[in-house]
Amino acid sequence: MASLAIVSPAPLHAVTALAFPSGRAPARHLQAMLLQSVRSETMAFVTAAGEVVMVVGLWPLAPLHEGERLLELWLLIEPPAVPHLPALRRLARLMLARIAQSGPVRIRALVREGHAPGARMCRLIGMSFVGAADGCECWEWSA
Repeated sequence: MASLAIVSPAPLHAVTALAFPSGRAPARHLQAMLLQSVRSETMAFVTAAGEVVMVVGLWPLAPLHEGERLLELWLLIEPPAVPHLPALRRLARLMLARIAQSGPVRIRALVREGHAPGARMCRLIGMSFVGAADGCECWEWSA
């Protein structure tokens, strides 16, 4: 298995390539993805061959409680990431630990209901299922 490197911020071309593999997207979807990329802390997970297998972003949300830091995790992952799942899991957990060093934080991820790969990735990085609404499962991690 090749080693992985983290590139931060994630290159916009990598984000759009993973988000829109066909190369086509409605303008409003492209605008939303670019806005999230620019305003989020983003990381691209890259193989030694230069292939981006996963992009992660942390979008700041308005906290529900005073003094709380609340972030929404979004990720784009490609099938070639499968052989790298142990390394991705380790790097994602290290990323969460680094974020927690600057104070208490709650990180939320929304996954389409029934989307097994998204739910699996949330479980792998240590998130807990907290409920479902409006066709999405809500997963959280806090420290």
